[in-house]
Amino acid sequence: GDQGFESPMRYHHVLRTGASPWRFSAFEGSCSLPWEDDVPFVDKATASTYREAWEAWQKQLEHIHRIFLDGEKIRPDQIKGLLGREARAKTAYDAARRRLLGIDSALDEGPAGEGDNPFR
Repeated sequence: GDQGFESPMRYHHVLRTGASPWRFSAFEGSCSLPWEDDVPFVDKATASTYREAWEAWQKQLEHIHRIFLDGEKIRPDQIKGLLGREARAKTAYDAARRRLLGIDSALDEGPAGEGDNPFR
């Protein structure tokens, strides 16, 4: 579907590249927007990382929902591990999402050195 010029990512692309938002095709006799050619905004590696992080987080979130919403049984000592896996998957997804949107920051790198958890 056409997201239109108002889409923030599309607008950012036009501003960043300096391209005109309109192209005229004399052959077809019509105008088109540069993003109508299905050109991805990110490289394949970034897109793949984002998709993998999304799927991993959703897998952990679904498990939490089965436990807390659907009543699936789990041993009490396994709950902490389940919540930790979901939190780490969410953190990885958030970092991949920021990279996808082009807003990564020092938050992606996290703390380094003696504060690292060796049991992750």
